[in-house]
Amino acid sequence: MDVTVDWGDTNSDTYITVGNQEHTYAVEGIYTVSISGSLTQFGKGQSLTPNIDKLVKVTSFGDIGLTSLYGAFNLAANLIELPTVLPSTVENLNSMLRGASNFNFDIGGWDVSNVTNMGHMFSSAIVFDQDISTWNVGKVTDMESMFYQCLVFNQDIGGWNVSSVKNMGSMFNKARAFNQNIGGWNVSSVTQMGYMFASALVFDQDISGWDVSKVSSMMSMFSLNKVFNQDISGWEVSNVSNMKWMFQNATAFDQNIGSWNLRKVSDMTDMFIGVTLSTANYDNLLIGWAAQTLKSTVVFNGGNSKYSSGAAAAARAVLTGTYGWTITDGGQEIPSAVTSTDVNNLSIYPNPTNGIVHLDLVGKRIQNLKIVDVTGKIIAENNRVNPTETIDLSNFANGLYLIILQTENGTQPFKLIKE
Repeated sequence: MDVTVDWGDTNSDTYITVGNQEHTYAVEGIYTVSISGSLTQFGKGQSLTPNIDKLVKVTSFGDIGLTSLYGAFNLAANLIELPTVLPSTVENLNSMLRGASNFNFDIGGWDVSNVTNMGHMFSSAIVFDQDISTWNVGKVTDMESMFYQCLVFNQDIGGWNVSSVKNMGSMFNKARAFNQNIGGWNVSSVTQMGYMFASALVFDQDISGWDVSKVSSMMSMFSLNKVFNQDISGWEVSNVSNMKWMFQNATAFDQNIGSWNLRKVSDMTDMFIGVTLSTANYDNLLIGWAAQTLKSTVVFNGGNSKYSSGAAAAARAVLTGTYGWTITDGGQEIPSAVTSTDVNNLSIYPNPTNGIVHLDLVGKRIQNLKIVDVTGKIIAENNRVNPTETIDLSNFANGLYLIILQTENGTQPFKLIKE
């Protein structure tokens, strides 16, 4: 760093050390300040710069070697204009316009091809709504809170190359007007999606094709988004560990996510609180999840959703019994007269099996037998079952299944592994 600051009042100073630099004007007025020399970073992050609200325009970034504008205009509430050209050397735009509450200038022509950090860039820039669709964001790795609380932003950014982005947490949190088609984004590098669409009041786009296989957190991802109801049943969520508040009060959401792989999920606190899934979708959720190998003692809230008797009730019992889950939901839709299970002295062998499995039930008559896959689909059913039964699973795909047995005294699910 080696710069000379012309304060616009016939005074100038030279600085060679980083830090806040102050100047006191003798007379109130409008001044044009210019900086020359060599400077790589302008801005002090998210810390408040004294009198930043006095800044109205920046007419040029010059050619002084800037690589970072981290927090350059943070909380510049009266800033209305920036240069139309951004130096191609800039790599960091984090928090650049955070809280710039009157900024809505056309910066669509900026060369951002070397930028790696856009986190918080427009956070709380509440009137910003400019076309930035042609930006080359191919090197950006951080878009956390980029449009947080951008109340009117609704530009088409569906063509962005976001393949390098790792953090999209809170990206559209409280972006209350945004509803553009971003279903074609390549999000395969993203690991954080917590709060991504929380309180995004009108967002309801098809993002079913997203590759979320590296995401570890979906905490509050759709919380308070009361319109989103897209089919995301095909998402590969096997690396997600946190689904806390994921659909909290997302009252429109009603999809079957029973096929989600929850092997790493340890927190589902209030996941669906305030939400009512259809009984069919909630049944499939319970049945599909109970057929997996899960974390123990998970706290799960199914909102107001109700489940059916039979397979769904049995699956729920597996979750609370075998895995020790604590489940809060709307209860059983149709109360059953049978309140306890009594399918004792049962032998299922071999388990795991590679084809043939034997069932021996001593002293009980089996009224119905169902085999259910991980999606909740009944793939085999028999209403005439002998106390000793042989089942051929040779043509079944390898994986986890539930055998649901109904006797005169109740129902009982049993896990079966086909190898």
